[in-house]
Amino acid sequence: MSPMSHHNEVGFKLRPFQISTVVIALVGAGCAIYGFALGLGTLAQPRAGAWPFLIGLGMFIAALVLFFTERDNSDYEAFSKQSLVNVAGFGLMITYILLFKYVGFTLATLLISIAWLRWMAREPWRFVLWYSVVQTALFVVIFSILLAVPLPADPIVNLILGKGL
Repeated sequence: MSPMSHHNEVGFKLRPFQISTVVIALVGAGCAIYGFALGLGTLAQPRAGAWPFLIGLGMFIAALVLFFTERDNSDYEAFSKQSLVNVAGFGLMITYILLFKYVGFTLATLLISIAWLRWMAREPWRFVLWYSVVQTALFVVIFSILLAVPLPADPIVNLILGKGL
């Protein structure tokens, strides 16, 4: 056996299915760091960074467990054209975050719901429109009014509550 072939047998080889766990661990670590930077608050009064921190930490830990315990790719779906739907869904979530910051909760939720149902779920326009409007209205009532979740300025909720734009 040549010295080169012995080196290849002993060296660590990253398996393709482990690459995704590394990516998830990095994204989770990034979310946790960002959440920590926003401030965690307390259990009684959590701040803006509490949930991003906890979710990011959970992603990071889960990815590490999978990285070190998975031995083969038998539990994983092969990458295909359909896998791009997941990438599109991730892109829509990033778009939602950006829209949320600039146009408010209501309009961002309505637009992302329409995009998701029409282009990812391939639902007919009639269903997409009525469902998105009802879903958005329920979310506004639940989060903005009933739970009084502090959200960024929202022109549509302000109009509904009589606060103007």
